[in-house]
Amino acid sequence: MPTPAFSVPAKDLAPLLRRRMLACTDWIEACAMPGRDCRPWIEFRHRLKDTVNQPGWPHAVIWPEPPRTDPGPRQ
Repeated sequence: MPTPAFSVPAKDLAPLLRRRMLACTDWIEACAMPGRDCRPWIEFRHRLKDTVNQPGWPHAVIWPEPPRTDPGPRQ
């Protein structure tokens, strides 16, 4: 038996995706510990929050790229 398709209207997809990505970056709030450089992740989270201010929101969104850095100990 086929699985029913899950459909989300386009206008609702961007807000859902944005909330999901923000939820996946909640750990950043606890990241402010000595020896960790979380600035790239904090900036990424800020850019995610700002997506709603884009002129094309919610139909034409330019999503920020997540950092390619590990917020591990500073070198």
